[in-house]
Amino acid sequence: MMDIDRMQDNFRKIQSELQKKISLTDDFNKSAIKLVAGVDLAYWKDENGEELAVCCIVVIDFDTHEVIEKKHYSGKIEMPYMPGFLAFRELPLVLKTAKLLENTPDIYMLDGNGYLHPRHMGSATHASFYLNKPTIGIAKTYFRVDKKLTISSLKTRWAVIRILS
Repeated sequence: MMDIDRMQDNFRKIQSELQKKISLTDDFNKSAIKLVAGVDLAYWKDENGEELAVCCIVVIDFDTHEVIEKKHYSGKIEMPYMPGFLAFRELPLVLKTAKLLENTPDIYMLDGNGYLHPRHMGSATHASFYLNKPTIGIAKTYFRVDKKLTISSLKTRWAVIRILS
């Protein structure tokens, strides 16, 4: 396995390449939203100390708020937690769970930051490139770097991340 420093350097390179594809143009047709997916993960350790997680996705009808579908997928966590690189830890389970969906969400809401990130590549932004859908990051706490909020780097009140061709 790669050492942590080399792994983080590699992850930064991937984030930098993806960052070039971010668009903060608000041209998303909000009236076209029919299905919204909420995504979250829960972690635990088994009796051998292995870290596991379950990813749950709930799809709701945007207008009626009716639950349309619920899917989950659990598995071993392969990456240690590293601030700024949560997507590399969680995305494998998110993508496996998303493949189980029978309905195609118009937008995904993920537990985690999106644009509010030192490289503007929080887990929600990162996921948008693999889910091929707009994402919204909803974090329990703001991402912190050296005990300072990165909120100052956010120039807009909210942003929809879309992929530039």
